[in-house]
Amino acid sequence: SHAVNGARVLENQTERLATRVHELFYVHRFMLNLFAEIMPPAADARHLPDWLKRGLAGLEDIETMQGGAAAFAQLCGRSPEHVARECRRLLGDTPTTLVNQARLAEAARQLRMSNHDILSIMYECGFTNSSHFYSLFKKRYGVTPRDYRIHPVTPPSAGTGAGGRN
Repeated sequence: SHAVNGARVLENQTERLATRVHELFYVHRFMLNLFAEIMPPAADARHLPDWLKRGLAGLEDIETMQGGAAAFAQLCGRSPEHVARECRRLLGDTPTTLVNQARLAEAARQLRMSNHDILSIMYECGFTNSSHFYSLFKKRYGVTPRDYRIHPVTPPSAGTGAGGRN
């Protein structure tokens, strides 16, 4: 009957809306965690140059993650050497570490939010070596990507465990 069909439609719309709200919550949480990981507590964003703020904000972009430290430097509009020197001086980390932190945070988000296989997530986030990805991921989150997908954990405080090459 029409009442039953109407109730089903309403139930489906309610489920889709609840799913969307849940997804937006995770995106919001991802962005806050990413910012917390990239900006150590000692770094005051008000004292960062605009070009570095722009570069850090751009780390959420998957193309920047895939392009690594070179794409980050290009986004900053400065030479890779200058970006590396200023990141170490102002943030205490290298551009590669900052990019890897963003990559790991995105991989963790995708592991929580999608059913994509782990290698697809790894490549999409810009990692090209699975051993390196698994090593960085386990160092950052304390579990393998597979175990994280089953039981997501909160990473330790910022500034630990995301260095190294892509």
